[in-house]
Amino acid sequence: MMQAFFENASEELLGKLEKQIPIRKFAESIDVANGILFLASDESKMITGTELVIDGGLSAQ
Repeated sequence: MMQAFFENASEELLGKLEKQIPIRKFAESIDVANGILFLASDESKMITGTELVIDGGLSAQ
């Protein structure tokens, strides 16, 4: 669904949306995959019962 949106949206609209994200770029699938890999790794052994939000800071505004 999102892929169709990005394929059909104008460059102007995409630029406006991207400017609303604090880090000024859209997340890519690798960004989500890296979060999953982190949670599955030993480095996250003390993390329990939390959400890992991967949105470039959009929800923190």
